[in-house]
Amino acid sequence: MFSSSIGCFVFCSLISGSHLYPLSARVRTNTFKEFKSVSVKVQLSDVGAEAGASTASSVVSCAIECISRESTCYSFLYDSTTKTCTLGSFLVLSENLGDSMRGTFYYVPGTFCDNTQVNFTVRSSVTFSSCLWISNDSLSYQNATEKCRALGASMYTIRVKEKLDILTDAAQEYPAGLYPWIGLDDIQQENVFRWSDDNSILNVSWTIWQQDQPNNDGNQDCVYYSSSHQLINDWDCNDSFNYVCEMIPSFT
Repeated sequence: MFSSSIGCFVFCSLISGSHLYPLSARVRTNTFKEFKSVSVKVQLSDVGAEAGASTASSVVSCAIECISRESTCYSFLYDSTTKTCTLGSFLVLSENLGDSMRGTFYYVPGTFCDNTQVNFTVRSSVTFSSCLWISNDSLSYQNATEKCRALGASMYTIRVKEKLDILTDAAQEYPAGLYPWIGLDDIQQENVFRWSDDNSILNVSWTIWQQDQPNNDGNQDCVYYSSSHQLINDWDCNDSFNYVCEMIPSFT
């Protein structure tokens, strides 16, 4: 990740490990994150198609070019081998990345990866990225699942710890706390929790449950995420919570 503030004609950069921090005088500050995902493919939209690719000596130079287009550029693709910089307004899901789209994607947090119906945004941990949307309304578990499907998405799953970290980071934007349904339940068989997107059984070797959970108190078959504990808990499926939908692209 690198943060950048470009102003006047003064530009300095500090490189520390894998993090790049360009520093400067004034105008606009953006934090660009690298998009990393093994399951979600994206491509640039709008600016890249109109402006084409240009040559940039470094990823920082490419970022400066993006920042100079304050009203339109919120993501870019940089190929360090060919020194090619391609700008984009936001990221969209892609089934195939051709040769012209090779490189590393960077984006401003909050950048849309799909906003045709609601604003799915790109969120990342250190090694993983996801396209997700957190609802403002509250629904039962079943109705929340159906709402996500209606959006062409599925309920959020946490098969890897990085995705728990992504949700924990997103929860910081909710000062009163965030307690949404995720796509996990043991409706089919008690104490056999399955992910709702593909019906696979929960199998993790790291801490994901709150202490002494799940306890099935009063027939609790569905699961929500608790921002106060930063872990998950089972609950009555008929109660209403916010919910998290995740874009799952189809590769055919």
